[in-house]
Amino acid sequence: MSFKLKISIILAILLLTPIVYAREYEQPTNISGFQDLFQWNNRVVDHQFGIGILIMVFFISFVLLKAFESAQAFTGCLFFTMIVAVGCWALSILNTTWMIGSVLLCALTTLLIFWLSD
Repeated sequence: MSFKLKISIILAILLLTPIVYAREYEQPTNISGFQDLFQWNNRVVDHQFGIGILIMVFFISFVLLKAFESAQAFTGCLFFTMIVAVGCWALSILNTTWMIGSVLLCALTTLLIFWLSD
C-alpha cells in the first residue's frame, strides 16, 4: 500500500466517523441573546461547554503568561480562569461546584506561593 492510499483511508475514516455517530438535537428556539445561545450549546454538549471554556482559558493564558516566572504565570492564569468561571456560572453554563473549585484552587495556590516566598 502506498503512503497516499494509507492517508486517504485514514482521512476517510476520520471524516465519516462523525456521520455514523451523529445525534439529533433540539432546535434552538426563542434565542434572543448570547446567554440563551450558550445555554442551548451547553445542553447540546451534555453540560460540558463551561468546563471546556475553563480548560481552554487556562491553557491559553498559561502559554501567554509563560514569559514570567512559572509561579507568577500559574497564579495569573488561575486568577483569569477563576474570573471566567464566575462569568460562566453567572451565565448558567457552569456548575456551582466547578466555580467554587476554581476559586478555591486560585486562593490555595496564591496562599501557597505567598508562604513559600518567605
